Amino acid sequence: MLGDAFDIHNYGVNSVTVIRGLPKSYDVTQSFQDSIAWDADIYLLMLGTNDVMYWAQHNHTFVTDMEWILQQFTRTIVNVSSPDTRIIVAIPPWIKQFNGSHNNTVLANNLQPVIREFVTTQELQLVDMYAVTVNRNDYYTVDNLHLNRKEYGILAQVWKGAILCNSNDVCETGENCETCPQDCRLNCT
Repeated sequence: MLGDAFDIHNYGVNSVTVIRGLPKSYDVTQSFQDSIAWDADIYLLMLGTNDVMYWAQHNHTFVTDMEWILQQFTRTIVNVSSPDTRIIVAIPPWIKQFNGSHNNTVLANNLQPVIREFVTTQELQLVDMYAVTVNRNDYYTVDNLHLNRKEYGILAQVWKGAILCNSNDVCETGENCETCPQDCRLNCT
Protein backbone atom coordinates (compact mmCIF):
# COMPACT_ATOMS: atom_id res chain seq x y z
CA MET A 1 0.00 0.00 0.00
CA LEU A 2 2.85 2.43 0.78
CA GLY A 3 5.42 0.93 -1.58
CA ASP A 4 8.92 -0.42 -1.23
CA ALA A 5 10.23 2.66 0.56
CA PHE A 6 8.41 1.57 3.72
CA ASP A 7 9.20 -1.37 6.00
CA ILE A 8 6.09 -1.89 8.12
CA HIS A 9 5.97 -3.71 11.45
CA ASN A 10 2.84 -4.26 13.55
CA TYR A 11 3.35 -4.31 17.31
CA GLY A 12 -0.30 -4.07 18.23
CA VAL A 13 -1.76 -6.29 20.93
CA ASN A 14 -5.48 -6.89 21.48
CA SER A 15 -7.10 -5.98 24.80
CA VAL A 16 -4.20 -3.95 26.23
CA THR A 17 -4.34 -0.60 28.01
CA VAL A 18 -2.19 2.50 28.10
CA ILE A 19 -2.79 2.66 31.84
CA ARG A 20 0.12 0.91 33.46
CA GLY A 21 -0.16 -1.51 36.35
CA LEU A 22 -3.32 -3.17 35.06
CA PRO A 23 -3.49 -6.89 34.18
CA LYS A 24 -3.11 -6.23 30.42
CA SER A 25 -1.00 -3.08 30.27
CA TYR A 26 0.79 -2.58 26.93
CA ASP A 27 4.06 -1.64 28.62
CA VAL A 28 4.65 -5.21 29.87
CA THR A 29 4.10 -6.93 26.52
CA GLN A 30 6.85 -8.33 24.34
CA SER A 31 5.33 -6.40 21.43
CA PHE A 32 5.97 -3.13 23.24
CA GLN A 33 9.57 -4.12 23.95
CA ASP A 34 10.02 -5.08 20.29
CA SER A 35 8.45 -1.81 19.11
CA ILE A 36 10.84 0.36 21.09
CA ALA A 37 13.79 -1.75 19.96
CA TRP A 38 12.86 -1.09 16.32
CA ASP A 39 14.38 2.19 15.17
CA ALA A 40 11.41 3.40 13.17
CA ASP A 41 11.06 6.73 11.41
CA ILE A 42 7.30 6.79 11.97
CA TYR A 43 5.40 5.35 14.92
CA LEU A 44 1.63 4.90 14.70
CA LEU A 45 -0.17 4.69 18.04
CA MET A 46 -3.85 3.81 18.36
CA LEU A 47 -4.39 3.21 22.05
CA GLY A 48 -7.18 3.90 24.48
CA THR A 49 -10.19 1.77 23.57
CA ASN A 50 -9.59 -0.66 26.43
CA ASP A 51 -8.72 2.14 28.86
CA VAL A 52 -12.40 3.17 28.90
CA MET A 53 -13.08 0.06 31.00
CA TYR A 54 -10.90 1.48 33.79
CA TRP A 55 -11.55 5.19 33.23
CA ALA A 56 -13.52 5.83 36.43
CA GLN A 57 -10.76 4.44 38.64
CA HIS A 58 -7.59 5.26 36.66
CA ASN A 59 -8.23 8.24 34.35
CA HIS A 60 -5.80 10.35 36.38
CA THR A 61 -2.86 8.22 35.20
CA PHE A 62 -3.75 7.99 31.49
CA VAL A 63 -1.80 11.08 30.36
CA THR A 64 1.22 10.25 32.52
CA ASP A 65 1.23 6.71 31.14
CA MET A 66 0.89 7.99 27.55
CA GLU A 67 3.81 10.35 28.19
CA TRP A 68 5.85 7.44 29.51
CA ILE A 69 5.12 5.37 26.38
CA LEU A 70 6.05 8.36 24.20
CA GLN A 71 9.32 8.78 26.10
CA GLN A 72 10.21 5.13 25.49
CA PHE A 73 9.86 5.69 21.74
CA THR A 74 11.65 9.03 21.60
CA ARG A 75 14.63 7.85 23.63
CA THR A 76 15.25 5.02 21.15
CA ILE A 77 14.88 7.08 17.97
CA VAL A 78 18.33 7.63 16.49
CA ASN A 79 17.52 10.90 14.73
CA VAL A 80 14.65 12.41 16.72
CA SER A 81 15.16 15.87 15.17
CA SER A 82 14.66 14.60 11.60
CA PRO A 83 11.46 15.88 9.94
CA ASP A 84 10.96 12.31 8.68
CA THR A 85 10.76 11.02 12.25
CA ARG A 86 7.20 11.29 13.53
CA ILE A 87 4.81 9.84 16.01
CA ILE A 88 1.20 9.80 14.84
CA VAL A 89 -1.48 9.21 17.46
CA ALA A 90 -5.02 8.11 16.64
CA ILE A 91 -8.23 8.71 18.48
CA PRO A 92 -9.64 5.16 18.72
CA PRO A 93 -12.64 4.09 16.63
CA TRP A 94 -16.23 4.54 17.73
CA ILE A 95 -17.56 1.84 20.05
CA LYS A 96 -20.74 0.68 18.35
CA GLN A 97 -22.62 -0.57 21.37
CA PHE A 98 -22.10 -0.67 25.13
CA ASN A 99 -21.28 -4.28 25.92
CA GLY A 100 -20.81 -4.09 29.67
CA SER A 101 -17.19 -3.00 29.63
CA HIS A 102 -16.54 -0.76 26.62
CA ASN A 103 -18.54 2.44 26.78
CA ASN A 104 -18.63 4.84 23.83
CA THR A 105 -19.82 7.72 26.04
CA VAL A 106 -16.59 7.49 28.05
CA LEU A 107 -14.59 7.28 24.81
CA ALA A 108 -16.30 10.28 23.22
CA ASN A 109 -16.66 12.54 26.26
CA ASN A 110 -13.58 11.70 28.31
CA LEU A 111 -10.86 9.89 26.38
CA GLN A 112 -11.13 11.81 23.09
CA PRO A 113 -10.54 15.26 24.61
CA VAL A 114 -7.62 13.93 26.67
CA ILE A 115 -5.96 12.44 23.58
CA ARG A 116 -6.53 15.65 21.59
CA GLU A 117 -4.95 17.75 24.34
CA PHE A 118 -2.08 15.27 24.71
CA VAL A 119 -1.31 15.39 20.98
CA THR A 120 -1.43 19.20 20.97
CA THR A 121 0.77 19.51 24.06
CA GLN A 122 3.32 17.01 22.71
CA GLU A 123 3.17 18.56 19.20
CA LEU A 124 2.33 15.24 17.58
CA GLN A 125 0.25 14.45 14.53
CA LEU A 126 -3.35 13.36 15.15
CA VAL A 127 -5.55 10.97 13.18
CA ASP A 128 -9.22 10.78 14.14
CA MET A 129 -10.35 7.19 13.62
CA TYR A 130 -13.49 7.93 15.63
CA ALA A 131 -14.70 10.36 12.96
CA VAL A 132 -14.05 7.72 10.29
CA THR A 133 -16.10 5.05 12.09
CA VAL A 134 -18.84 6.87 14.02
CA ASN A 135 -22.32 5.49 13.31
CA ARG A 136 -20.98 3.12 10.66
CA ASN A 137 -22.70 -0.06 11.84
CA ASP A 138 -21.53 -1.87 8.70
CA TYR A 139 -17.90 -1.52 9.81
CA TYR A 140 -18.25 -3.83 12.82
CA THR A 141 -18.28 -7.54 13.51
CA VAL A 142 -21.13 -9.19 15.39
CA ASP A 143 -19.52 -8.40 18.77
CA ASN A 144 -20.15 -4.66 18.09
CA LEU A 145 -16.64 -3.77 19.26
CA HIS A 146 -14.17 -5.10 16.71
CA LEU A 147 -13.89 -3.82 13.19
CA ASN A 148 -14.47 -6.05 10.21
CA ARG A 149 -11.96 -6.69 7.44
CA LYS A 150 -13.39 -3.96 5.19
CA GLU A 151 -13.01 -1.33 7.89
CA TYR A 152 -9.44 -2.31 8.69
CA GLY A 153 -8.72 -1.58 5.03
CA ILE A 154 -10.33 1.85 5.41
CA LEU A 155 -8.28 2.55 8.55
CA ALA A 156 -5.16 1.51 6.66
CA GLN A 157 -6.00 4.14 4.02
CA VAL A 158 -6.39 6.77 6.75
CA TRP A 159 -3.00 5.81 8.23
CA LYS A 160 -1.49 5.98 4.75
CA GLY A 161 -2.83 9.50 4.32
CA ALA A 162 -1.40 10.52 7.68
CA ILE A 163 2.00 9.07 6.81
CA LEU A 164 2.19 10.65 3.38
CA CYS A 165 0.61 13.96 4.43
CA ASN A 166 2.31 15.13 7.57
CA SER A 167 0.03 18.16 8.11
CA ASN A 168 2.85 20.65 8.46
CA ASP A 169 1.41 23.17 5.97
CA VAL A 170 4.32 22.58 3.54
CA CYS A 171 3.91 20.70 0.26
CA GLU A 172 6.93 18.36 0.30
CA THR A 173 8.23 15.54 -1.87
CA GLY A 174 5.52 12.92 -2.29
CA GLU A 175 2.70 15.30 -1.38
CA ASN A 176 0.45 17.30 -3.68
CA CYS A 177 -2.57 19.52 -3.21
CA GLU A 178 -4.95 16.83 -4.42
CA THR A 179 -3.81 14.08 -2.05
CA CYS A 180 -2.66 16.31 0.84
CA PRO A 181 -4.83 19.44 0.90
CA GLN A 182 -3.85 20.13 4.51
CA ASP A 183 -0.24 20.58 3.33
CA CYS A 184 -1.01 23.06 0.55
CA ARG A 185 -0.03 26.34 2.07
CA LEU A 186 3.67 26.57 1.09
CA ASN A 187 5.60 25.26 -1.94
CA CYS A 188 2.43 24.39 -3.83
CA THR A 189 2.54 24.01 -7.57
